[in-house]
Order: sequence, then structure tokens, then C-alpha cells
Amino acid sequence: MKCLLPVLINEYNNKTFMSGGERLTQASLSEQTGIAASTINRMYNGTARRFDAHVIERLCEFFSCDVGDLLSLAQVREAA
Repeated sequence: MKCLLPVLINEYNNKTFMSGGERLTQASLSEQTGIAASTINRMYNGTARRFDAHVIERLCEFFSCDVGDLLSLAQVREAA
């Protein structure tokens, strides 16, 4: 499973920049969603081992996206 949080933050910041708003950081995302900064950091850096449903729900609500926009199933390599 791959988390696409960096992509969503980048897209958010691109839209915000065009409208003159403030840049979204991991810390500000934590403050605005109530999700622990450590959880956001693990998801952002791809080191999260699990994804809690309430965290996924809050992020999808914040970014107005579907679960598939936030998480993607990484291809599994088969041993040769």
C-alpha cells in the first residue's frame, strides 16, 4: 500500500499558491485535522505500517478526495 499524501499536499499547495493562500505543511495539516503530527509524518514519508479508518476519513474530508486518491495498491513483485 502506498500513501499519496505528498501528492495531495503538493496539489493543495499549488491551488493555494494561485489564490494567494498559505502553504499547507505537515504541522498545519495536523492542526486542522486533529491527526497526530507523527501519524502524518509517517504517512508522508511512506513509513506507516497501518492506516486507521478515522485518519483516512479525516484526510479524505480535508482534501475532498476518495480513498483511492489517498492510498494506492503498490504492485507486488513476484520472485523469479
